Amino acid sequence: MNIGDVVAMTGFSAKMIRHYEINGLMRTPGRTKRGYRTYSHDDVHRLQFIQCARELGLTCQEVRDLLLLWDDRKRSSAKLKSIARDYVARFEEKYTHLADMIATLNNYVDARAPRSDTPVLIKRHGGTTSCS
Repeated sequence: MNIGDVVAMTGFSAKMIRHYEINGLMRTPGRTKRGYRTYSHDDVHRLQFIQCARELGLTCQEVRDLLLLWDDRKRSSAKLKSIARDYVARFEEKYTHLADMIATLNNYVDARAPRSDTPVLIKRHGGTTSCS
């Protein structure tokens, strides 16, 4: 498939796809006789993984590291499990913070007469942070 097809399937711009190629997150695509890039369904799947990982807040380097593990068929499953556990712990912590933020905002919305000058407080482990 061509880059236009991949753009339609993933929502990435052609420029972003090329950016990921240049930065090593995507493999260099094949080329037609006329020099157009060609992509496979595996490439689309890889882009969808990159998109999901980036939306979850992973850095490009973290995504690159995960993709290197994905590509390494000789990797140790113990190493992969250890890395996966670390990410699970990070995502659970983010989930906790998001749940706290949702609860705080819902309390603000449900207040009878919220004041516009009242700062929104976010509960954090061991304290409260003001985000006014």
